[in-house]
Amino acid sequence: MKQEEITSKKYEKYSYDISQEFSNQIDAFTKKEKMTAAELMYSAWGILLMEYTNSTDVVFGTTVSGRNAKIKGIEDAVGLFINTLPLRMENHENKNVLQLLEDVKKSVRERELYETSPLVDIKTYVGISGKKNYLIHW
Repeated sequence: MKQEEITSKKYEKYSYDISQEFSNQIDAFTKKEKMTAAELMYSAWGILLMEYTNSTDVVFGTTVSGRNAKIKGIEDAVGLFINTLPLRMENHENKNVLQLLEDVKKSVRERELYETSPLVDIKTYVGISGKKNYLIHW
């Protein structure tokens, strides 16, 4: 696409309000499954990506607050500490939704050790080098 086409393209905004009843159902489900609403949304997004990319293995970025860092006085600090970490979802064995949710819960808890890792370190951890951006793939 040429730059002119990108800037002149019109985008529409979509929004959807959920009912209080549906919100209560989400809360009840996440409590029952001992997961956060974010983990549920990550799972839904990952399943959607798998479906639209016809893939059983997807990776996408998730934002973390960075406030869990063991830094003296962080609770009184002002400013952004957010970071984006990759979250990988795999479904090679045709798992059911509850199994995928459990996998996401486990992954989110395991990655807490890396919440303050910069992207360059994350690339090193997974063996990516060079300038090509392997974390974004279409």
